Amino acid sequence: MPETVDLAGQCGVWIPDQETRDLAREYFNTVFLPPNLEQLVQGVRTGPEVDMKPAEILYDETLVDLVRLLEEFRFGASVGAMYARGVREQIRPLRESHKLWPQNVGISPKVLALLAGYGQNNLPPDQLLLDPTATLGGHRVLGGWWAAQLLDSAIIRGIAVLDRVAILLHCIAGRIDSRRMPAFRAHYLDRLATVFSADPEWETLHGLGRSEIFLFGKDMRDGHVHRMRLPAELHGAFVTRGIDADGRYQRTVGADPDIQWALATALFRDVICPAIEAAGAIVARRTPPFDERGARTDSTA
Repeated sequence: MPETVDLAGQCGVWIPDQETRDLAREYFNTVFLPPNLEQLVQGVRTGPEVDMKPAEILYDETLVDLVRLLEEFRFGASVGAMYARGVREQIRPLRESHKLWPQNVGISPKVLALLAGYGQNNLPPDQLLLDPTATLGGHRVLGGWWAAQLLDSAIIRGIAVLDRVAILLHCIAGRIDSRRMPAFRAHYLDRLATVFSADPEWETLHGLGRSEIFLFGKDMRDGHVHRMRLPAELHGAFVTRGIDADGRYQRTVGADPDIQWALATALFRDVICPAIEAAGAIVARRTPPFDERGARTDSTA
């Protein structure tokens, strides 16, 4: 264990305790350990770039993007875990207070809408470095709010990684439509069944597009992008109140940080990594290893 240095005292900034920093490192190095990408790399065509077909160019660009999105997921989610744990003592009393009346009833969306202009954050960005335990409007803790943003970003990037897997497979299958890129959805994967159904990994890959964890993560992503995010404590949504389709009040308890991190972990471990590994095996089966590819001898080589 490296020697612990009192950086906070020297720099005047917030430094989480050693246990919290160790947790973040564990997430980054172990929980979010990246899958083997070598088989997907094998799908990169060799030879002069001027001779490349559009699908081959798209494959290369998509693989680069996949790798960057993957590392952004790993790093962002790990930093988020560090901040969420670092401010847990400030979040706990807020959670307990929302178990009591009148907070446990939730506030009407109409009231929240009318007060929307009064609850915006006024803390400067550098406050996150100086004191992430500071509270802000809307029942939020600064560091927890930042952690929630990082988690949102990780989930969105995780779904984007899977979309890149779908694009890579369509490139290999020769099924790319330049007018509309495919996504990791059942109806797009169904189009590839005639090409890949004989591969032993296909059933696993196809099933991941219908798995509960993927669909939950996709719902979170879709809510964030298109309508409304999942109510979550780190965003200040300890208890929300709405009106259901029958015109009755509906009370929802926001997801606590453990649920959010469990989803991020499950999405990475049980969907993203298996999808990359299965796709890699399918790609490698259709492309010879680099050391077996003959050298170009024509004048354009």
